[in-house]
Amino acid sequence: MCCKLMKKCCCLVVIAMIAGAVFYFLCGLKGEDMYEEGSFGKKMQDKKKNSFIIPKKAAYESLDYDIEPDVSAACYFYAMSPLLHVKSKVMGVHQNSLQGDVAFLDVLADMGCTISDEADGIVCMPPKNAHIHGGSWDLSTFSDQALTLAAIAPFAKEPVGIEGISHIRLQECDRINAIEENLTELGVRVEETENGLRIYPAECIKPCKIKTYDDHRVAMSFTLPGLKAEGVEIIDPYCCRKTFENFYEVLEESVY
Repeated sequence: MCCKLMKKCCCLVVIAMIAGAVFYFLCGLKGEDMYEEGSFGKKMQDKKKNSFIIPKKAAYESLDYDIEPDVSAACYFYAMSPLLHVKSKVMGVHQNSLQGDVAFLDVLADMGCTISDEADGIVCMPPKNAHIHGGSWDLSTFSDQALTLAAIAPFAKEPVGIEGISHIRLQECDRINAIEENLTELGVRVEETENGLRIYPAECIKPCKIKTYDDHRVAMSFTLPGLKAEGVEIIDPYCCRKTFENFYEVLEESVY
């Protein structure tokens, strides 16, 4: 199965609801603060050596608890902002997220985007004059976004360095190899560095078929160039079901 992507041609606002929901807990534990405040109905009496001591015959009370959206998935939509020169907003994502991938927004800010944390979610505005800045970033603590950054890097005005990612060779596939092969197929110059990659601006993107290697993040990341350039096909796109079953449906609703 393959997915042929069509070039995005109009200015719009991308709004995505990603894996965010309100869950109803009958019982459970979610951090020391809940016990101290009695969120589930019972307070912690004491604690010793990282252990919780619960009162005898304690019972839990049900409550509604907000679960953060998947920031890793949200980053694909935020990356569309500089790429397509559109406003992008993902509901429920905030700067105080416990997820490391929220740091990708700092990279987008360095590339020229304007990031603002509003009451219902973070908004990413594209760079002025559509000028995407290059630079070099250490993604060792949020390496899932190495693929996302690599996918938009050819559209920057200067080279993009991605460092601290040597370990991604051992993930669902050899992701450094996947980046190199697919960027090369797209006509992009890419060089391997000691612990990462250096990607150069592309004069044009060549039509090609993107190999996903049965890796969900390869599929979703390399969908991005196909929103900007003609003739990009994703082979086996629905390997994305591992983490984002309806990615292409959400994409179609948000972008087209």
